[in-house]
Amino acid sequence: RGLSVLLLSNPCNPTGQLIEGEELKNWCRIARETQCSLVLDEIYSRYIYTQRMSPTDATWRMVSAAQFVDDVNQDPVIILDGLTKCWRMPGLRICWIVAPKSVIDAVGAAGSFLDGGPSLPTQRSCVPLLNPKDVIEQTVMLQVLFSHKRDFLLRRLQDMGITVEHPPQGTFYCWCDISNLPPPLNNCWGFFRELLKEKVIVTPGVFFDVNPGSRRKFNSYDSFIRISYGPSFKEVQRGLEGMQR
Repeated sequence: RGLSVLLLSNPCNPTGQLIEGEELKNWCRIARETQCSLVLDEIYSRYIYTQRMSPTDATWRMVSAAQFVDDVNQDPVIILDGLTKCWRMPGLRICWIVAPKSVIDAVGAAGSFLDGGPSLPTQRSCVPLLNPKDVIEQTVMLQVLFSHKRDFLLRRLQDMGITVEHPPQGTFYCWCDISNLPPPLNNCWGFFRELLKEKVIVTPGVFFDVNPGSRRKFNSYDSFIRISYGPSFKEVQRGLEGMQR
């Protein structure tokens, strides 16, 4: 009651968890029935691992709420996506929104006032990247490569006694519980500082504790870290070796 907007990342950063299928369909249905705006950040929507992947498996999947939108101008579903993650172009800040026309008009007006948005030549140069055939080919290669790095990371973390209660179903992040490690490694800041000695960086879990105004006094993320397997396999391997030491 009184909730007007719900913001989710799907797949989720930092946990890598995914809402798909009937569950995602129900989220869209509830938004439609209650007229509560559902804003979905789908910037990692091609990093999906809920299917079997191997170097010889050409199976590919993408997950998007667009599949369950009945009327783009009536359903209060707003989808955010872009080239930054799925196209591996972090320096090219080209993104887009799928939403009712009224939302697009409002965002366009605000964007025009704030910074004008990316230049037209830059936008036009990106159009060939959206060719469906090329997108599918790139998605297949991306999912094969990242599923391999994901599986390698999970095996190494298990060997080190680092708990991953919910293995990532998407993104290229792994949410790790380090509470069973000896001090100071059982605290995200202690773990972070020790890894710096090996020239390896992870993200302390406290950075993901959404607590506006520090109104909540306790912090449940002190014993968590986020690991990225976005870099090359060689770099992921080097980082894990430093972590092992």
